[in-house]
Amino acid sequence: MIADALPSTYRITAEMPEIFRAVRVTLTTDGAVENMNFRSSLGMIVVGTLLAIGGGPAAASEPAGTIVVAKPDGDALILWDVTTLVAEIVSEKTPRDEALRDLESQAVGVMSSRVTALKSAQTISVRVIYLRTGDINPAYRAATLAGVEKVVTIKAPVSKVNAQSAVWAKELKDGKVPSDITVSVTGKLPPL
Repeated sequence: MIADALPSTYRITAEMPEIFRAVRVTLTTDGAVENMNFRSSLGMIVVGTLLAIGGGPAAASEPAGTIVVAKPDGDALILWDVTTLVAEIVSEKTPRDEALRDLESQAVGVMSSRVTALKSAQTISVRVIYLRTGDINPAYRAATLAGVEKVVTIKAPVSKVNAQSAVWAKELKDGKVPSDITVSVTGKLPPL
C-alpha cells in the first residue's frame, strides 16, 4: 500500500448531499491518488476540484516535470521527464553547463523524495529525460515528436541517500561529482 511507504497521508472524506453520494479520496504526500470511491459523476467533479486545490505540502517542494518509479526493487529506476524545464532553459538561454548541473542537483532531490517507497532496492537511479520536438507539422500546426533524449543518469546506494542527499546536491550544483554516486551524462540539452 502506498500509504505505508510515505511519512503521512491526507484523508479527505466528504459527506455530501444525496446527489454526491459517498465521495472518499485518499491523497498521498506526493500528490498521488491512492483511493477514490464515488457513485456519481457529480462526485467526480468534487474529487477533481479537491485534487486541483489540495496537492499537499509535497506539491510545492517537488521539482517540475513528471516523476515515475519505473522499477521499484533491486536496482530501482526513477524516470524524471524534464520537458517543461528544458523549455524554460531554452527560453531563458541558460548556459548548458549550468543547466545540466542544476538538473543533476535536482535529480538528487527527486531520488531523496522517493527513497522511502523503495524499501527493497539496493541502489536507486534517476534518469533525466525530455521529449525532443521536430519540425512543425503543417496539417496539425504542432511540433512533431523527434524522440526521447536521455540526458543524465544518477545512481546511488539506497542506504546513503537520506544522509547524503543534501551534500550530494550541493556538490553537483558546484560541478563536483561525489564519490558515493555515479553520474553518467548520456545526452545533451538543446542548443541555444
